[in-house]
Amino acid sequence: MADPTGRAALLARFLDLMQEIRLALKAGDLDRLPDLTQRQQALSEALQALPPSGPADTARMEQLARAAARNAVLLKAAGRGIAAAGRRHRERLNMLAGVRTYDRDGRAQPLAASGHSLPALNRRS
Repeated sequence: MADPTGRAALLARFLDLMQEIRLALKAGDLDRLPDLTQRQQALSEALQALPPSGPADTARMEQLARAAARNAVLLKAAGRGIAAAGRRHRERLNMLAGVRTYDRDGRAQPLAASGHSLPALNRRS
């Protein structure tokens, strides 16, 4: 069946892009997301400019909606992971800010001012 508007080809490209986004999210390749979402926006705008083309179009749109929902779950999980990493980083910074050492005269000073650093924290069995 002919696709005079090019909508079927556009939907196929959109589905391929959704798969690319999914793979980037699963790989933790978040640096690619700005480019991928820019491409997604362009395809979305092009798709909205074309009229629907029947039952095959409806089926493709349903596939696209499922792919978008899967990606949304992955994106939310990535956001939670980033937030957790930020919390852990802040906790470590707070811990270091609270560590004080004492100079030869018994004056307390923050660890960073003493020129020393904490030894690596290792868990031993």
